[in-house]
Amino acid sequence: MADRHNRDIDRKQAPLPQPLPVPTVDAHAHIEIVTNDAPDSAAVAKVLDEAKSVNVDRIVQVGYSAEQSQWCVDMANAFPGRVLAAVALHPNEAPVVADMEADWKIIAELAKEPRVRAIGETGLDYHYTPDSAEAQQRSLRVHIEAAQETGLPLIIHARAADEDMERILAEGMEVRPYTCVMHCFSSGPRLAEAVLEMGFYLSMSGIATFPKS
Repeated sequence: MADRHNRDIDRKQAPLPQPLPVPTVDAHAHIEIVTNDAPDSAAVAKVLDEAKSVNVDRIVQVGYSAEQSQWCVDMANAFPGRVLAAVALHPNEAPVVADMEADWKIIAELAKEPRVRAIGETGLDYHYTPDSAEAQQRSLRVHIEAAQETGLPLIIHARAADEDMERILAEGMEVRPYTCVMHCFSSGPRLAEAVLEMGFYLSMSGIATFPKS
């Protein structure tokens, strides 16, 4: 699969790290960007085998568009016991798709697949698409409702939108409780404290080590 999110440049593959001391789950992967191939391809199998060789024996392949969410489901079905899927519209994707409502319907159907275990990644990102706040917020609310209806955890991408993010997540909790992981968290202490108070999880990443952070 090729789409505008793939990096159409040559990158030298990094060497494999030292094996982890215990079997570990990669909770957020985008393997289609690495392989740019079919979800059941030899290239995908190679990535999974290399991950297993360093003790990452399971992954969650995470969606960011209707098309790519289908890719995630197909990959999870192709590699049972090794891959689970999450499905959603990314906040930067939501305002630029041709028909957001149609894509939501596709994602809602995909969420019923047995190997789909999360709704994500969705959220708000005003850094890259600051003029699309309204569309992003509508999309986020639809995904919160999907998480509430399915009982699946929500995977949130949050960037430069802390105030709106806190408000919308809290509004959802007032309607019906749900579970959420704040993926790649890089916001400030106020949002961190707010989401922890809601019972959510924070996922830190390498971004926390950047000098500007």
